[in-house]
Amino acid sequence: MSAPTRPSISGPVVNGAPFPVANVIWATGFRQSFDWIDLPILNEDGWPRELRGVVEDAPGLYLCGLSFQYAFSSMLVAGVGRDAAYVASHLSAAMDQATSRRLVTQTEAKTATRT
Repeated sequence: MSAPTRPSISGPVVNGAPFPVANVIWATGFRQSFDWIDLPILNEDGWPRELRGVVEDAPGLYLCGLSFQYAFSSMLVAGVGRDAAYVASHLSAAMDQATSRRLVTQTEAKTATRT
């Protein structure tokens, strides 16, 4: 009997099933390797182009725990909290903007159907 083939899934898998996500926060840990990223976001030296963990070239991708992400302590437990709070606030603001745009679009659609 042959082994079952795994279906092709373009996204994260949770409990064996595809899971739709809008954002990814990758906490890098102490070993920093970016070969898992299949996006054009790396500099010539192989380091991601980011500002305080926000990857502008890949909306929805965030990084935490990078060496000198914001300060020397960014790669340490004592400093990553500050960087994680910045990423969380940026993510929250982006989600608020997306929600506002969705509400405006829905309101415009309702108004258009009434006229």
